[in-house]
Amino acid sequence: MHVRFLNGWSTLSIVDQGICSLSTFVTTVLMARTLTPYDFGVYSLLLATMLVVNGFSNALVSDPVKVFGVHESGDTLNEYFACQVIYRFILGLFAATAGSIAVCIAQDTGFHYALAFANCVFAIQFQELVRVFNATRFRWRWVLASDVTNHVTRLLLLLLLANEHLLKVETGLYAIAVGGAAGSFVSTLGGASIARPSFYRIKAE
Repeated sequence: MHVRFLNGWSTLSIVDQGICSLSTFVTTVLMARTLTPYDFGVYSLLLATMLVVNGFSNALVSDPVKVFGVHESGDTLNEYFACQVIYRFILGLFAATAGSIAVCIAQDTGFHYALAFANCVFAIQFQELVRVFNATRFRWRWVLASDVTNHVTRLLLLLLLANEHLLKVETGLYAIAVGGAAGSFVSTLGGASIARPSFYRIKAE
């Protein structure tokens, strides 16, 4: 009974949320202790902007997967997930570009921040899509594997940067981006394989 409980999806989802929340808290503490008050304000503003941008993109791509992805199977699942990857790439590129332009306009040293911001937005969006693919197919161990890889990589990089006195706004964002990319590649696509989507399939979804 004890083993079955530990292997249950509810337990894994709770552990996963705990890891994400703890990592977010530790990341904030590290940035607050290392950055100047002004730089931490800039970091907080960029992070809030990223949450808004990614929230908009998730509403268009990731959230529909939670509904439609449950009912797909076989070749239709592969085609559907392939379409969502294409959508995520297009929207992610648009969001990263638009966000980086806004950062350049708002900040005097905007180019360095904008490039880091764009990479962070792009990586986090794809990691979230991978999480949703696996959660939709109830593959909670892969969700956990993706998040553990993401947050452990992020925290190790942040600690290394802080120890070497290299932790700044842009390097912190790059650390978050690398963690997101690592979390994307270590996981699966919810058991689907990327098929070549038909033009009709893209229009339909």
